Amino acid sequence: MLPLRQILFGKRSPPVAAPLPELLIEIDGISIVIKPKRHATSRRMVLRLARDGESFTLTMPKRQSLVSAKAFLDTSKLW
Repeated sequence: MLPLRQILFGKRSPPVAAPLPELLIEIDGISIVIKPKRHATSRRMVLRLARDGESFTLTMPKRQSLVSAKAFLDTSKLW
């Protein structure tokens, strides 16, 4: 059976993006988990402590690449 959207408009639903893989960075021998997430209205990358208090969340613009996210993390290690 076809979805209602496809029946009415002849269009398929947009594909669901695969979740981003967790990134690991090492600072002074300690591995830190970074959970990246894309945000549609975000204009810059923001690194925050996650609610669990053990990992970090990296919010990034929708079209930002993981390579530039890793470069951002490398430059942010100092603080």
